Amino acid sequence: MTTSPCSVFVEGQGLYTFGGSVRDDQFGSHYVTYVYMLDLSVSWNISNPVFKQLENGPKVSEGPCAATNDGENIFVLSNGQGHVYNVESNSWTVLDNNNLASYRWRSAVTDPETGIIYFPDTTNVTYSLDLGTNTVNTTGSPEVLREALVVWSAYLK
Repeated sequence: MTTSPCSVFVEGQGLYTFGGSVRDDQFGSHYVTYVYMLDLSVSWNISNPVFKQLENGPKVSEGPCAATNDGENIFVLSNGQGHVYNVESNSWTVLDNNNLASYRWRSAVTDPETGIIYFPDTTNVTYSLDLGTNTVNTTGSPEVLREALVVWSAYLK
């Protein structure tokens, strides 16, 4: 049984799960690279959901991941290294950004307007990643976000 994968919901596509941790008698507890998508673009019977196995990704457990605002890519942080999964090509790219290596974020969320990915931290700081420029910035954040799991919703216009 796999526990603690990171997961991302992409509107009109599906629920993606990345990695996780498994425990077995031979190897003990270890991270896995499996990537699956529960297809939510088609109708299916609850006794026979449509799962698709995708290209394996980085080893990750309880790490942050977030979809880009266009739903075309998914960012996954694994051991301080940023990885981007491309939904259409079913392929991975490793980010060339050493600034990510020192961060240990627990959750991530994408601003639907700007596409910037935000990571609340346990130190009252929120980090932001702009995938377009591959830059990381910081801002202060309220104490309430220290242990937050995050959700973002577009506002009604």
